[in-house]
Amino acid sequence: MAVQLGNFVGEFIEYDGSNMGKENRHYMWVRVRIDVRRPLKMRKQILFYGNCPYVKFRYERLSLFCFYCGRLGQRFLL
Repeated sequence: MAVQLGNFVGEFIEYDGSNMGKENRHYMWVRVRIDVRRPLKMRKQILFYGNCPYVKFRYERLSLFCFYCGRLGQRFLL
């Protein structure tokens, strides 16, 4: 699943699933290579044991990021 989600966001490189299911931590770090000219993905719906929940993506180490349009390199000001 980590490889599929990583390839949905960009190009999958590696993942660290050591925190999955431990002490109410339901997240996984996935390292991907992304094309910064395209908007970042915010979520994806998946099929999981008959349910269709959403997986929400969080990004680390972003410099200028527009939360309005999802693109890197610009900043949205209100």
